[in-house]
Amino acid sequence: MEIIEATYNYYKKMQEEFKNPGTEYRGVTLWMLNDKLEEQEAIRQLETFYQAGWGAVITRTFMGLRTMYLSEEWMKITEEIIKRAKELGMKVWLQEADKNAAAYMPTGIPGMEEDFRNLILIRKQKDEPIEEGESLLAIHNNYAYYEKKVIPPEGWRNLLCVLDLLNPNTVSTYLERAYKPLLRFKDEFGKTVEAIWVDEPLIKVARGIIPALPWTKDFPHLFEERWGYSILSHLPSLFTEEGDFIKVRHHYWRLITERFNEAYFHQVYDWCERNGVKFTGHLMGEDTLFRQITWSGNTMPYYEFMGIPGIDFLTGDLTWPSGDPFLLPPKQCSSVAHQIDKREVLCEMYGVSSQGLTFEDRKRIANWLMVLGISYRCYHGSFYSMRGRRKRFYPPHLSYQQPYWKYNKLIADYFARVSYMLRQGKYYADILVIHPIESAQCVFIDGEETQLIKDLNSSLVSLSVNLMRIKRSFDYGDESFLEKYGRVRDKSINVGNMAYRVVILPSLITLRRSTVNLLEEFLDQGGLVISVGDLPSRIDGEISSEINSLNARIVKVKNTYESLKELLDSHLPKEIEILSKDGESIEDIWIHHRRLEEGRLFFAVNVNNTKKYDAILRIPGKGRIELWDPANGNIEIPPQHQEEDHISTRIEFYPNSSYILLLNEKKMPINITEKDLKLKSIIPIKNEFTIKRYDPNSLTLDFCRYKKESNGWSEVLPVIGIQELLTDECYTGPISLQFEFFCEDEPKSIFLVVEDAEKYEIKVNDRIFKYEGLPYYRDISFHPVDIKEAVKKGRNIIEISTYFTAGDPTNRRDLEKLYGTELEAVYLIGDFSVKGQKKGEDGKSIWYYPQFSISLEEAKTNGNLLASGYPFYNGTILLSQSILLPKVGSNEKVFLEIEKLDSVVTKIKINSVEAGIIAWKPYKLDITEFVKEGENTIELELTNSLRNLLGPHHNTIGESPSVWNYSFSGRHQDGSDWLKKRAEGKCVSWTDDYCFIPFGIDNINLIIYSESE
Repeated sequence: MEIIEATYNYYKKMQEEFKNPGTEYRGVTLWMLNDKLEEQEAIRQLETFYQAGWGAVITRTFMGLRTMYLSEEWMKITEEIIKRAKELGMKVWLQEADKNAAAYMPTGIPGMEEDFRNLILIRKQKDEPIEEGESLLAIHNNYAYYEKKVIPPEGWRNLLCVLDLLNPNTVSTYLERAYKPLLRFKDEFGKTVEAIWVDEPLIKVARGIIPALPWTKDFPHLFEERWGYSILSHLPSLFTEEGDFIKVRHHYWRLITERFNEAYFHQVYDWCERNGVKFTGHLMGEDTLFRQITWSGNTMPYYEFMGIPGIDFLTGDLTWPSGDPFLLPPKQCSSVAHQIDKREVLCEMYGVSSQGLTFEDRKRIANWLMVLGISYRCYHGSFYSMRGRRKRFYPPHLSYQQPYWKYNKLIADYFARVSYMLRQGKYYADILVIHPIESAQCVFIDGEETQLIKDLNSSLVSLSVNLMRIKRSFDYGDESFLEKYGRVRDKSINVGNMAYRVVILPSLITLRRSTVNLLEEFLDQGGLVISVGDLPSRIDGEISSEINSLNARIVKVKNTYESLKELLDSHLPKEIEILSKDGESIEDIWIHHRRLEEGRLFFAVNVNNTKKYDAILRIPGKGRIELWDPANGNIEIPPQHQEEDHISTRIEFYPNSSYILLLNEKKMPINITEKDLKLKSIIPIKNEFTIKRYDPNSLTLDFCRYKKESNGWSEVLPVIGIQELLTDECYTGPISLQFEFFCEDEPKSIFLVVEDAEKYEIKVNDRIFKYEGLPYYRDISFHPVDIKEAVKKGRNIIEISTYFTAGDPTNRRDLEKLYGTELEAVYLIGDFSVKGQKKGEDGKSIWYYPQFSISLEEAKTNGNLLASGYPFYNGTILLSQSILLPKVGSNEKVFLEIEKLDSVVTKIKINSVEAGIIAWKPYKLDITEFVKEGENTIELELTNSLRNLLGPHHNTIGESPSVWNYSFSGRHQDGSDWLKKRAEGKCVSWTDDYCFIPFGIDNINLIIYSESE
């Protein structure tokens, strides 16, 4: 391919910035400040984020924090973080919070007045007693309706106040208390301090009360003033299908949504704007219509009042949590951003997935989100410490602890370049889809996702997926936005910055009067309005015959790929065609389409996890196709052919692969014939490698006996279970843990890693050891102790002792007492092999029996590194072998191709020269320039993650795409008596067996092709 020369200034600037994207494109990490903070350590970690290719940090308080938030100590450390970030050219985002509170704000605030507590509307049998915090609103038939204050449990109420965010006075007081302290850093607002982050503000916290609806003190007055009748007379309609419940619910939820927007979002946005910072974060429950209404009433209207509108995606499963493709949240947020011209559209991603999340997984997730409009990545998360329970909240730990951390810039650069391109020019879309949230509100019942609301959600998701498969760009239109910004001009519906030529209705129940008027005007000018589901029967929630005249002009079509494609192709010019060799459209390749000064930009993604496509891309128009490669920043001209009305090129789309194409309309068309590669030979590489470790091997010991004071030793139990037992009984006193391990051979070196080792008395085979200050292992709290002199062949006993104090979850003022003593697994590391017996495998889950022994290492491996003595290993392993090659002709290419590769990153060297890095498909590398005739040395450096060291090892699910803190214990699913069930063999969620994920390589070939002249 020919490398392009820039010929004019703007284009040259775009090339340079694409090659080296600035801070603003490099994403922000949720820096979970979850332990006792030390200034020097905080600065060191910040510098590693910079080296890893990231642009910003969120100084986020998190579970485990032992430095008082907003204390002078906290403030001084934050000042130093801001100072160093400024020197590095990074940005800092502050988190909105209040003193002594961590994590979710503003839903948990200590010390706020009673009048500011969150209110909910509940109903009870009228003869049920009134409880604390309840005020009677009305009685209808057998039910009493109450306004209820959300009061925390005993012991918490003076410390925690869930706020009423529908009350403007509450929010203004909250801003005064929670935001004012941040003005200490005002000199850097709008400079180094870029934004203030909020996590999941919501309208209701019901603490298990179902049904319960959002409420605020003056709501009855507001409702009557707005709608002309009393809500108190119609409260039953909010809970059951009584009276004209559709109208009442429509009015209720419209007012709730408007109130939330005005009381909370407007005020926070205005404060941030006045002070020169951006308001950002994300809402709760954005994923389905039902969850949006439950937690927020709506989501789209609020994004207007966020400087950087955002969403979050948890787990590694792109159908979580509903089972439907995760499509609504990114499209909802990006649609608003397109309409009001906000270039930064944020998504928090990767959290609650797995320590084993690979670069390929991260690419798969980011590709999906970015083709749907996300342009700013927020990483969940970077944890200051993994001490104690912190390692289980919530994987992965994207920071210095990971063995692959030195390679993070590889994927950071890739998506910084994608982010850069997705903020250039203007998003292009011909289609506006009316969002059905207000119809869903009409049939919403708290705590019960009815079939009606599921059908409305399904209609929207199916339509959206079909449009992506057809490669038709679209936005959602929230009706409040259409009312505020919608205009008809030149046969298009203009919504702010966007102009749409076709409107599609999913299944609907009601439309606003303003929407009806807008659609009728659009139809009068010759516009096309399509319905793919049930037509609306109401206007503003009320039955109206006027809707019939609109419905009669709407074109009905089935919500199928074929029907929509046929109709839209007959009405709109094609944006792009992506075809197989036999001319069939490839539905799994989705696009994000932008219009630039130079022409048309396409970000094209294969969303299929397993299937490769040999695709022909046909773009209408004339010009020159350029491939902008985010892997290296190069811009290339691929083989292409200009025909009369379109230009075409061929691209191989591997699973989850993505490409950036620019049809440069300012360049003259060019015809370049693709060179034909013909297979000449395949040279298999035997699975016989010399092996070399770059990190110590490891063995996790997470079962032990315990004894309290002078009591006898218990049976062998999981360490996590012992922690739970002692905490449940509020034990305080001496505690000893006894671990054992077996050595077939004496290891060359062996260290015992204990968290906070200096706090324990340590014995190995009755010999006393102390932590002598050796460098930490993986995490700053993981302290190694050299125990080689005490280790022997056969059975070895480790005993560690300390004073145990149970944590007190109500003691928010004394953070040491809040968390108490944390008993954890210990680790053996060093120069040895770990032998175990494989039990079986299921997908990515490799199961071993729970007996391991230490032996001497072998010099060779077949590529299966778990079976070669490294089931718990985390780090880099070098595999090498020599192979004879014939002379490579001048018209020949040599590729190294790996069929099965299980690592996060694999660096490949040929004859001691680095040939490239493989981190995602294709597992294929052109090594032509590195090989020679005769003997060649092939070296593969495989680096994995913390997954096999930290687990979860014992969850019966095996390796899961969603790992929560409870995934490490049997308590969540089997209850507080799960240890008893375990002993009886009745535990559902726990097994003593160990689950690992694969690490290694299999089936490698050198493939030689001859290139046609």
